[in-house]
Amino acid sequence: LPEQILLAPLIAEGVAMSAKSKNDLLTWRYTYQALRLAYYCRDYLTTLNLYDKLVGKKTANNIMYPRCLALKAGAQYHTRKKKMAAYQYSRAFDLSDDMKRSTMLSFNWATDSIKVADIQSLCKNNHEKAVVLVMDGLYERGGEDFEGLKLMQKAYALDPNVKGLNIIMTREINKAEQRYLQERESMERSLGNTFEANYSFDAEYARKRKDEWKKLKTKYKTYLGDLNTFSQKVARDTKTKDKAFWYLSSSYICFMQDKFADSKKQLELAGKEKMNTHEHDVHDIINMLCIVHKEEKLTPETEAELLPCLQWVEKRENKSKRFKKVYRDMLATILTDKYMQQKDTVRALCCQDRADKDGNNSFFVADDYTDIPGTLIENMSIDKLHEAQAFMQKNNKTEFEQWLTNNTPYPASVLRELEGTKYIREMQFDKAVAVLSVVPKSLLSTTVLPDVLISHFQDTQEWNKSDSAKTYNKLEFAQKMLSLEKTLEKQPKNGRVAYQYANALYNMSYYGKAHHAYDYYRSTYDEKAYYTALRKKLPDYKKEYYGLAKASRYYEIALNNMSDREMKARCLFLMAKCWQKNCTPPGKDNADRLARDEKAYYNHSLLNPYLQRLHDEYRNTKAHTEAYSTCSYFRDYVSKK
Repeated sequence: LPEQILLAPLIAEGVAMSAKSKNDLLTWRYTYQALRLAYYCRDYLTTLNLYDKLVGKKTANNIMYPRCLALKAGAQYHTRKKKMAAYQYSRAFDLSDDMKRSTMLSFNWATDSIKVADIQSLCKNNHEKAVVLVMDGLYERGGEDFEGLKLMQKAYALDPNVKGLNIIMTREINKAEQRYLQERESMERSLGNTFEANYSFDAEYARKRKDEWKKLKTKYKTYLGDLNTFSQKVARDTKTKDKAFWYLSSSYICFMQDKFADSKKQLELAGKEKMNTHEHDVHDIINMLCIVHKEEKLTPETEAELLPCLQWVEKRENKSKRFKKVYRDMLATILTDKYMQQKDTVRALCCQDRADKDGNNSFFVADDYTDIPGTLIENMSIDKLHEAQAFMQKNNKTEFEQWLTNNTPYPASVLRELEGTKYIREMQFDKAVAVLSVVPKSLLSTTVLPDVLISHFQDTQEWNKSDSAKTYNKLEFAQKMLSLEKTLEKQPKNGRVAYQYANALYNMSYYGKAHHAYDYYRSTYDEKAYYTALRKKLPDYKKEYYGLAKASRYYEIALNNMSDREMKARCLFLMAKCWQKNCTPPGKDNADRLARDEKAYYNHSLLNPYLQRLHDEYRNTKAHTEAYSTCSYFRDYVSKK
């Protein structure tokens, strides 16, 4: 090869310098450079020959010897001597901490089709055999989910002080967290919802998931017990140097098994041993977990004991990415779950809203309530919102409660604004006015609604000049709706007011430009806006948000009590739009059929009774012309006629 020809003089020079050098380390460096040049020329036979010539049976306690070993192993791998290559990689792995990652990766490649026992047959002593087992334990092949413990036990029996046992144990604990603990949270401790409710759309999937979980739970019950037994055995061994690690491992495994008293005992034993900084952190985190779970409920006394721990984690998370995750998991998962179990939604909400911080280290939540704390607060009843407001405004808070509510993104004013919005949704405008009247103007000004009293033939979200001629905040909107209602109570046949009221109802629906009077987030695609069968289980106010039954009734009142033909035609078309929002053909499984058959939906749309009446009775009006120019359904209906 060209590179072999080009680099041959350099290789020869390296060999010569290695022979001449009187400094042992420089001799090894020249040897390494010569080997490396040959190896990266892909001249693997020369690499092996040079190793035999320059190194042979020599060993050295320096940084270059394991590098030379690794080059020899690489050359053996490329000359199909994979078993010998794996053995040499294991030796280099054992001799150099700097090379552990690279030699581990190479070892995995070399052992892809080789049994560990075959590699061990090349080992010269029990220590080397233990190293091979450690390397095998650091890599999980398919079907080896629970092999880590067996490999640790075998390696420990061969050499109790072999490096890497603690790494394997950490990996096994991490795997148990991911595959068992997180699954348990998902299956058994989701924010107050039962598993069946979460998967009600697919009963067969729910059954399979539950069966798989039962099997996994049984396996991990045994496996975690065996891991704990091994941890305690190593910790009690008088020859073990890192006893604190193994006691901490045992403590956390006990925690995962919900054996909180046993976890605390192992934690105390770890505390009596010499711990490094990282182990001190782990000790304090496990201690915090034990405090949370030592009693069935979190009492004020428990909260007082927990507060210094949480403040410590919060202080650390400002500077450490690792502690950011600890802090978030503690608030968003551990404490939230605990409070939800004891039906304290308010404290759970406070934990959730403290869990995430923005770039300025301020608590961050989504303004549109689409994140987890937002979903939690959106689903609160009015009574729960009152409870949350009272908690935020409580004068005699404990130190824990003060910490929990300090700088909350959900102060009482925000909760009142949400309460007022909930009343608007349910069209209890008198209550909405009462609540929103005490909300600061600065907060009310964050929502600007267009002129809700005008109508639009096309459903678009973009404003035009007529929309911005008169704007409202939520309080002004509720006041206007309340005023219209009072007028209609006295004058039930006032067509003009009925028309304005219907327009406002339409504008605050999913399809209107003032939908933010109702919602905080509007998806551009919402199946409930198209397939009416999906609305069956919704509360009445949500059915109105999509179905517009009440708006249609008031358009009809306006139609029957107005003499102007243009306005009558306009009311008919707006009623046709309301009918269209409930356009599911009669019959079985309509929603499923329509989801697959747009033609069926289209054909049924042309049966709209209000389109027929508009065309038959008001074809010479401007409203008819505008409807024809803006609505493809109406154009097709007219063409069909």
